[in-house]
Amino acid sequence: MNYKKQILINIAVSITVMFLSFCLIKTYPNGLQACEISIAHPNSYSTEIPVCPLIIIINYLSIFSFAVFILSFIFLFTKEEVYRAWKRFSFGYAIMAILLLFGSPASTSSGFSGLSMSISRSNMSFFLLYLFLIISLILIAYKSIKLRGK
Repeated sequence: MNYKKQILINIAVSITVMFLSFCLIKTYPNGLQACEISIAHPNSYSTEIPVCPLIIIINYLSIFSFAVFILSFIFLFTKEEVYRAWKRFSFGYAIMAILLLFGSPASTSSGFSGLSMSISRSNMSFFLLYLFLIISLILIAYKSIKLRGK
């Protein structure tokens, strides 16, 4: 398939994923917390309620597809080799990021001496998005400069 067609497909898919995830998340008025399991285990003394993994994935995909949407416009003006390098990176990063999201706590917890540790799935998803964008832009710039002489 043509390189430019792949980019246009990326743009179309990212818009579709953003729209569908927005619709799915909006069906739950409280966002991620609406899909919580409401029946606690009778022997459980924990106050944390697990969040539905499907909603976590939908939330991450909506954020990730927004980044892909922005980056796809940049690729309209770059060489195909830059796009291929980024594509390899993005697949590996997406898998790693989803695993990190599942490993992060569902909500923030208090740290030492009452200091709040602000690591939650929501904060982690935004951190991973910014990290993805920064690494992607560095990769695009590096590959573009490296291929400029060729």
